[in-house]
Amino acid sequence: MKKITINYIVLNMCAFAFFLLFSNGISAQTYCIPSPANMYDQGITNVSFSTVNNTTGNEAGNYGDYSTQIGSGVQGETIGINITLDTRFQCKMSIWIDWDNNGSFDDLGEKVYDVIANPVTIINTTFTIPIGASLGNHRIRIGGKYAGYAGPTDSCYTGNYGAYEDYTLNVLPIPPCTTPSSD
Repeated sequence: MKKITINYIVLNMCAFAFFLLFSNGISAQTYCIPSPANMYDQGITNVSFSTVNNTTGNEAGNYGDYSTQIGSGVQGETIGINITLDTRFQCKMSIWIDWDNNGSFDDLGEKVYDVIANPVTIINTTFTIPIGASLGNHRIRIGGKYAGYAGPTDSCYTGNYGAYEDYTLNVLPIPPCTTPSSD
């Protein structure tokens, strides 16, 4: 009688999936956290775009992570956004969107708005989602600093007198064309 040897291969599917996920360069992003030392009055008190309408006050560290609040827009669409400020002095305000989801707002085209805003005001502006923007969620950062400080706004600002908030934009595909009916 011939002896038969059977070899078993046991795979740990969780470890295998984890390996595939990270070997393909897909991972959760970590963003810098701006931490202005202080802010006159309340800073950013409301942000609204798409379905997001978030009223806030003076957050700890003058930064609010509201990235669980998600608005949507279609590739190529122009989105209106309103930011309400309650500050004592003019502020340099900016909006950044991490279009390539690399955890940084410093890439070309990711600062989508820049203005010097008056105190106690509502900024009404727009930004356009690039036609080639990848589908899915992208981090939005809104913030700024006291206009009397030199230099442009910084998405990771840690100086005095600033306020920042993060949100998420879900980019949707351009809908297919429909054929007109003869009805």
